[in-house]
Amino acid sequence: MSQRRYRILLLVCVFVCIYSLCLACQPARRPLANQPELLSTELEQICGGYDQARMLGHIRELTSPAYEGRAVGTEGERQVAAYLTSQLALWQLKPWTELGLTDFRHSFSVQKTKIRGQNVIAVRRGTTDQWILLVAHYDHLGVKHSTLYPGADDNAAGVAILLETARCVALAPQAPQHNVAFVLTSGEERNLSGSKALAALLRRQGLAQRCRVVNMDMMGGTGGNSLDVWREPSRPSGRQLVRQVRQIITDAGLKSNVVRRRFGAVDSRSFARAGMPSVTLSWAYQVRYHPHRHQTTDTFDELRPELLRKAAQGILRIVWLLANTS
Repeated sequence: MSQRRYRILLLVCVFVCIYSLCLACQPARRPLANQPELLSTELEQICGGYDQARMLGHIRELTSPAYEGRAVGTEGERQVAAYLTSQLALWQLKPWTELGLTDFRHSFSVQKTKIRGQNVIAVRRGTTDQWILLVAHYDHLGVKHSTLYPGADDNAAGVAILLETARCVALAPQAPQHNVAFVLTSGEERNLSGSKALAALLRRQGLAQRCRVVNMDMMGGTGGNSLDVWREPSRPSGRQLVRQVRQIITDAGLKSNVVRRRFGAVDSRSFARAGMPSVTLSWAYQVRYHPHRHQTTDTFDELRPELLRKAAQGILRIVWLLANTS
């Protein structure tokens, strides 16, 4: 063999060895998308861990007069943030370190005021660099003219469903394919202040292009039979996300409508404007099913537990399936 051929063969061998070593050092990825039976089994395990009593307990806690209606910047909001943080800490979830956070709290300012609020965020790590954000605002209107606004439907119900979803996902023995961030925003009732601040931070940190957002608002109500979807206009478009979410809902045996108009702005708008495909889910969006919105009568007793169970089971499926498919 000529010296030139020998050198070429040696270089090829070295390349093959280095390539093989690189492959061996790669972290194992879960091949879920091509294994529907495995994914279905995992999903049933996740849903089987759902605890209705625990979820309802969170709503009772959040609507307690002790929290003074959870208005942003108040002592009640700070106490709720402490409660949420203590719950998330039980399940070995992690801070979102890519955002520069060292704990579960993300502080922000309400624009044109001296008010400071706190978002609460915890993450379940996956095996890719993509993110699914499950969002619900925990603030409400507070106390006005010595009268408490409990905010059960708007939005203690969404917060309780998020907490129970976080618990089920955190305790799953297998990691999801994509990272999941459980985001509890404040300041939604004050011009979406908390979600705007978080969306701006995601852009600054170069994470926005890797995020998809599922927001929950008004997940309780007094009737209806559908888990409805509002798509925020965004670039890139959220149409594919809408299709995925609706398909998951209908596969779960629930009805789902695309909402053409909303009562007002919701947190998904902040994320969509920052370039993240975003949807908001509401239970039976029609006004007649949410007659207590922004009223003093928005109490735990006005909610329908069986509807909350359906909504929560739908959310569990949405989060786990989005986190494990492209």
